[in-house]
Amino acid sequence: CDLIKYADLAKKLGEEWKLHGGHQDKSDKKIDQAVLHADNRLPFKEVIGVLDALYSTKRDMVLGGKTEKIPVFNMSFSVR
Repeated sequence: CDLIKYADLAKKLGEEWKLHGGHQDKSDKKIDQAVLHADNRLPFKEVIGVLDALYSTKRDMVLGGKTEKIPVFNMSFSVR
């Protein structure tokens, strides 16, 4: 199974999050929500490619007194 990477999508998602993300402060323990709606005929590797693009943007968050890089989105997806 070949992995699909959407580098341009990942870049655009990161840019949009920097402009509009609701949880950007490193002391904020909340994470922005992303829901991917997909047709059930979409190949699973394409769904994974989009989820991977969403996962690629990271931000600093203080956890246990240490600053860690965490994904900016809590992701879920829905098929129909």
